[in-house]
Amino acid sequence: MSWPIRMRAMSFAITLVIVTLEVVVVAFPIAAIAWLAGLATAANAGVVALIVALSYAGAIAIYTHLSPLGIQRRALDGDSS
Repeated sequence: MSWPIRMRAMSFAITLVIVTLEVVVVAFPIAAIAWLAGLATAANAGVVALIVALSYAGAIAIYTHLSPLGIQRRALDGDSS
């Protein structure tokens, strides 16, 4: 049984937003430290943190929504191992 396209899109969007927020929580302090150490301007550090957050979140969201459903298939086939 497959999810309708609307549910898949909502699930993908929610996953993307949640993972982006999680990565920003980690990337923002690193960008702030780089700015405080004089390694980057505030704008450059913010842009790099945003790019890292979006690319990492996209990779996770795409992988989780396109990966094969091995566990569910085994459960449908009745294979308990």
